[in-house]
Amino acid sequence: MKAKFSAVVITAVFSVVLAGSAMAEDINAYMGLSPENNVKVVNFIKEKTGITVKQNFQSFGEIEAKVKAEAPNFNADMILGCGSPLAFMAKKNGWSVPYVSGNWKGVTDVFQITDRENQVK
Repeated sequence: MKAKFSAVVITAVFSVVLAGSAMAEDINAYMGLSPENNVKVVNFIKEKTGITVKQNFQSFGEIEAKVKAEAPNFNADMILGCGSPLAFMAKKNGWSVPYVSGNWKGVTDVFQITDRENQVK
């Protein structure tokens, strides 16, 4: 469980950077992890980046309904903890930004992702 939480936190930090608001003092987020984990992620982001994340817990359904209603002018800078149908919809509609780490340069071929087009962005 600790590994899953770490992966979520790492994803959150990358999402903050990719949201285009990394220079902002605060951002809005739709977060559907759990109330307790949302607080942990918000505190982690604040500690590591200085960015305040404004959020409250929402179910996957609430997040999906908001995104559909607001598209393409979202009130959130970041979504964390959504259902996979929303992730695929975001890719299809061009609402998401893929993260491509500079650390992957020079990684051996066995670890390279060759089919980026079919990945969820």
